[in-house]
Formats: sequence, structure tokens, C-alpha cells
Amino acid sequence: MTIDIRYISYQMYSIMFHMDFLGKTEVNMDFLGKTENTSNWPLIPPLPSYGRGRERPGDRYMSFLHGDGLHDVNGTIDGQGDIWWNMWRQRTLQFTRPNLIEFLNSKNIIISNVIFRNFPFWNIHLVYCSHVVIRYVTIFAPADSPNTDGIDPISSETSGGVENVLLEHINLSNIGVGIHVKTNIGRGGFIRNITVYDVYMENSDKG
Repeated sequence: MTIDIRYISYQMYSIMFHMDFLGKTEVNMDFLGKTENTSNWPLIPPLPSYGRGRERPGDRYMSFLHGDGLHDVNGTIDGQGDIWWNMWRQRTLQFTRPNLIEFLNSKNIIISNVIFRNFPFWNIHLVYCSHVVIRYVTIFAPADSPNTDGIDPISSETSGGVENVLLEHINLSNIGVGIHVKTNIGRGGFIRNITVYDVYMENSDKG
């Protein structure tokens, strides 16, 4: 199965749908396209514990891809993040930049054999998730791209916490924070059974 989204002059695409690939043995996704205009990019509310956008007050730009129950994701996803980085540098952002991929309230996610590059903000953002496997992935961005985290399992965003996450055989290059397991005292949930194995990081600010 291939999802092919091609750029048409002024159009932009943000995908938000329930992905149920039960019974599929292989899913291949090709996302093609680049936006030059963010004025009509969809907005969503900030995460509850933040109460505001991560970078700017108010809402945040919706992540490019939202999914639930993804299995055997393969291919390359290029976030074409340069327009967002330039807005950040020029201080013209009206709202918080979109993450490339964000999973909310999801479980039983498997991502493998994928290359992620040039993401606008954080690359893979896991919120209220459990039973997640991410393996054999390569994640990179230009060295001067601002605050481009690799994988962010979030537990501090919910009283429900994050659990049963396996991250293995991962290569990261030019990343702000490679793998960021987030928690703050007084801001919520548990972290249980997070396993990180065989991770190579090059030119990353933090592990």
C-alpha cells in the first residue's frame, strides 16, 4: 500500500485519520511535497499540561501525520522543515511549529525501517502511548536546525503515563535531543518499561 501525496502549487496537506492496517503484511508510504505558505495550516489545542503552545502562546500547528495502530511502516519521510526553521530564526512564528509525527492515546505501534529527515520541530512525538516499538530507523536534520528532537516519549503530559516502549537499532545525526524521555515533578504520569538499545548518536546536543 502506498500513500502518495504530491505538491500542487498553493495546496498543503496535513493528514489526520485512523490507520487500521490489521491483516496487512506490508505498508509502504511515500509522502511527497513541500509547503511554501503556512497561513492556512490547521491548528490544534496545546497539550493539557502545557496549557499553551511549546514555543508561542495559544494553539499549535497540527503535526503532519497522526496515526493509531501503525504496523510495519517503511520508507523515507522528509519533513521539508526549512520554512519552519526560517520562521523560528526570524521570530515570525505565530504558533508552535508542527511535529513531523505525533501519536496521541495510541497503543500497539510498530515503526521500522524508516528514514526521517528535515522535520519542522520534534520528529516522533509519543503522547499517552503504550506498547510502542521503534527499530531500525535513521533520523537526521541539518546541524543548525533548531530544537529538532529525534524521539520524544512524553509521560509528563498525562496522569496515565507512558509505558512499554522499545527503541532499538536507531541512528541519529544532528539532533537537538536524541531520545528525550520527558517528566517533570508535579506534572503527571508514570514511566514504565522504557528500553533503549543499540542507539548511535552523532553531533547531538543531548542523549
